[in-house]
Amino acid sequence: MVYTKEELDPKTEKYRKYFDLTTVKREPGKFSESYSYKIRYKLDLAGEKIPQGKATYTTKTALSDEAVKIGFDNRLEVLKKYGLNKGKPKGGKSFYKMLESYYQEGSKYLQDDSVSNKRVVVTKSRRDAQTFIESDLIPYLRENKIFRIEEITTPVYNGLKTYLQAKGLKDKTINNRLNFLTRILDYHLRNGGLEKLPYTKGTALLRITGKQEKEDAEMRGY
Repeated sequence: MVYTKEELDPKTEKYRKYFDLTTVKREPGKFSESYSYKIRYKLDLAGEKIPQGKATYTTKTALSDEAVKIGFDNRLEVLKKYGLNKGKPKGGKSFYKMLESYYQEGSKYLQDDSVSNKRVVVTKSRRDAQTFIESDLIPYLRENKIFRIEEITTPVYNGLKTYLQAKGLKDKTINNRLNFLTRILDYHLRNGGLEKLPYTKGTALLRITGKQEKEDAEMRGY
């Protein structure tokens, strides 16, 4: 994009329509000044306000005119990246909070799930799911340093099966608990948080036979 001389001139402050300039401390030995300018973008590509600090670019200059030019030159690249990441599920504490709240009564996740699958999770199953998440899933994910939904890969998913087996749980119980997780994964796949599931058809659950297999296939309790 082409910007006018007035927009590029920091004295006019016309750049402030798009971003603000702040200063960040720098090591005196590496920089002639003990600071450089940081650019904080204010509006995304759709013109919507960006939460403070969510789209920034740190320059290596202490000159305001250079910082303004850099702000304009890098604007589209930074905002495109911001747009791509905006809809992705958050990691860390937000990720675990999502897991803990997924099966709470009336949660937005269950509402989406009910509309999409035309099934309602009954009270007992919700409680069983929350117990599984708090007692098994979150401890397993923390142990393996998994902090985002997309980090639940095929090895991580299969490792959970082994983890549950090592606790002495019956295959049927393990499959019921894995079903709780697959619903969470399905939600994020459906809403763009995952590009693909960490399993293919027929590999999500443990293989069991006879009457027990029939019961698990019917997903009793839903």
